Amino acid sequence: MQCRHARMRPRTDETGATAVEYALMAGLVAVVIAGAVALIAPQLIPWFLVAAAAV
Repeated sequence: MQCRHARMRPRTDETGATAVEYALMAGLVAVVIAGAVALIAPQLIPWFLVAAAAV
């Protein structure tokens, strides 16, 4: 009888789910940063060229 109830009990260990959630959030942050750099980089190149010429 106890075995049947043990199988019906929900799992209380959610450490794996938490790690997956953090991994998804870190991946999303990485995608946002890569997108921002890809959009801003062409506008920053002339600024760096002017700064390099001044040095």
